[in-house]
Amino acid sequence: MSWLVFIIVAVLIFAAFAGEKRKKKNVISSQQTGLTYIKQVKRLVGLLQRHRGLSAALCQGDTAVLPDLNALKNEIKQITRQLNLTPDVMNADRWNGFKDHWSRLANHKENITTENSFKQHTHMLANVLYLLEDIAERHHLTQELLPDFKHVGFIWRELLSVTESVGQSRAIGTSAVTAKICSSVERIRLKFLRQHITHVSEKVLKSMNNSSDATLNTLIDKALNKTRYLTSAIVNEILDIDEIVIQRDDYFTLASETMDALSAIFEHQIIEIEKSLS
Repeated sequence: MSWLVFIIVAVLIFAAFAGEKRKKKNVISSQQTGLTYIKQVKRLVGLLQRHRGLSAALCQGDTAVLPDLNALKNEIKQITRQLNLTPDVMNADRWNGFKDHWSRLANHKENITTENSFKQHTHMLANVLYLLEDIAERHHLTQELLPDFKHVGFIWRELLSVTESVGQSRAIGTSAVTAKICSSVERIRLKFLRQHITHVSEKVLKSMNNSSDATLNTLIDKALNKTRYLTSAIVNEILDIDEIVIQRDDYFTLASETMDALSAIFEHQIIEIEKSLS
């Protein structure tokens, strides 16, 4: 009888162990799939942010950006097709909201105002950024299931949030620099964005410093320097100056380099998470 009890207990323990191992394998598989989707959505976000910035210049009459805008539309079209085949994306309400907005913005109308273009792009981008965060949560890309990445939540939220704020400042600043005048509405927005960029970047990026990851620390230092340089330029080249003299290309490049520096942190963390799951 005792042997029978022993065998039953052993079988139950083995079944529990096997079940737990299978569950862990399924979670890892889901996490890997989620990272694949996230990389695609993040690429789309970057393209849309660039489209918003160049559209601001076009709204102010700078037709030199048209070739770049057309090239962006083709890239966005391709990645949208790919994401339309992704179950996690194609059935999401946020994705449908994006497609509705993009169908209107893809064909730039001559009578669209800078204000309307900015609002539509920004609302559309908010949908896509929330979608990315939804994917991360649905695929178990959380601190609880990625204990080696205690700031993983910052990657999906705060890091993307400050990058989006830089993107907004790029669009608004590009409009002001192209027109050589900063409207009262643009001035208010730029002041708010400057404060937000400074607060979030200083707080979040510093908290992400990792003594065991020298590459990450280097990327963070570079991003901090870029955000400081950009916020200084917003004040000294646009807000606190009687006549705007900085060139559109120079300001757009500065803001773009800042976004690239922040995105480099995102991409590095993605690679590190992928390594931990392999």
